[in-house]
Amino acid sequence: MRDDLAPPNLGQCKRDFDAEFFWKTYRVIEQQWTRVLSKGPMSVSTLTADEIVVDDIQVGDISISGDLTIDGLPFAPVTISDTPPTGVGPGAMWWESDTGRLYINYDDGSSVQWVVANAVSGFTGPQGPAGPAGADSTVPGPPGPAGPVGTTTEIVSLAPTANQNNYATGAAISSGVNTLIDITPTVSMVLTGISTTSWETGKRFTIRNATSRLGANARAIIIPRNSALSSAANRLQYPGAKQLPLILLPEETADFYFNGTDLRLLRSMRPLTLAGYFDWVMNGQYSGGGWYSGTNANTFYASQYTDAAGNPYSCVYMTSGTTATGWSAFIDNGATHRTGAGALLSLSRVALPALSTATDEFTARVGYTERSSAPPDEICWIYNRTVATDWQTRTNSNSTATNTTITGLTVTAGATPIFGVFVNGDGTRVEFFYSNDDGVTYTFTTTAHTTNIPTGTARTFGYGGSVIKTVGTAEAQFRMLYTGSIGWM
Repeated sequence: MRDDLAPPNLGQCKRDFDAEFFWKTYRVIEQQWTRVLSKGPMSVSTLTADEIVVDDIQVGDISISGDLTIDGLPFAPVTISDTPPTGVGPGAMWWESDTGRLYINYDDGSSVQWVVANAVSGFTGPQGPAGPAGADSTVPGPPGPAGPVGTTTEIVSLAPTANQNNYATGAAISSGVNTLIDITPTVSMVLTGISTTSWETGKRFTIRNATSRLGANARAIIIPRNSALSSAANRLQYPGAKQLPLILLPEETADFYFNGTDLRLLRSMRPLTLAGYFDWVMNGQYSGGGWYSGTNANTFYASQYTDAAGNPYSCVYMTSGTTATGWSAFIDNGATHRTGAGALLSLSRVALPALSTATDEFTARVGYTERSSAPPDEICWIYNRTVATDWQTRTNSNSTATNTTITGLTVTAGATPIFGVFVNGDGTRVEFFYSNDDGVTYTFTTTAHTTNIPTGTARTFGYGGSVIKTVGTAEAQFRMLYTGSIGWM
């Protein structure tokens, strides 16, 4: 028969069976018909996929006009039954309908028997036990699936009401990620260290002052260059040129990294140098305004001054002269600053060669003040022996003043304290801070000023310092190692 013909549609024999095996059965039938056609005279008149027409045999719906025998035995192509058929010859097919097996009648030369023509697979058995482990391979296996995306930055918020020493938030600051420490202090504060428990070397983090430079909540954060006196074990480190502290004004940031022992500054918004630190700065290298009045009163530059730590400075000498009311001032060009237009910061370092006495009284001022024998508008530090032997803080609006004595901060001849003034964004609060140990530690005074703060465009002032005589004719001297201001006019 032709090999290019598709198998006829044989339907379904009592039950479903595999089409592949049925097709094999069809081929066996086809081979048997070939044998039939080869026996005796038979001519094929028509051969199609569905019909074979011979003399007395028509294959279509399979009708046979007489018995079909092969070698004298009756032939049936396929018998479908639950029991094997009898009286059939070799090559006959039997489909055992209750098991789904197909048999072929096979004559091996010595006997005739039914032989299974297709194998029926049983159910798959359970998995056997694991075999022994093979030898280790040096060939790396394929890469595993990508892990989940890790955290790159965490934000830790803090709203302290006081200074923070060996700062910890109460929640763990993670290793292996960048950390933003967002600080919104209710008061200006000093941050002397950060807990590094469980940190790995190389961890980076950012400290940000999250207060607003224009608002009433504006506060300053001071990070001393050397906090060795704190229990934070000097964890925050950076070069301290001229003992300048790192001061984060509102909305400013500084980046640090952990080197395995302490925290090192990577960068800040302003370099810690006088030129980079201030919007305006005056010392022996930067020209400002020198004003004076009285016999022999003067303001001049000295070539060098050396502080107690051996650090050299070019500085300004202010001398009152010999007039009982003589004065000298080193202040920027007058009315350049005011409050209420944004936060203000002034930082100055001064020295008094000699102190005031009952026979030769004088006052000394540093911070925001004016070039006058009686400044009407001020936010400054003041030394007035007739009131206190300690330094005082002062706000003065239109000649009405509020003074606060800083008990324990005694005025000392030859000392070089650092004095700071910070004004919030709307000009309603002034905070004062100082260092009395060459910038190792910084302290905010316990009392902020909220009264007699000069505000508005009519109450302007400059920054710097002055010495003013009130009694006697001995010359009074005041030295300005540096003074500067940052802020909005």
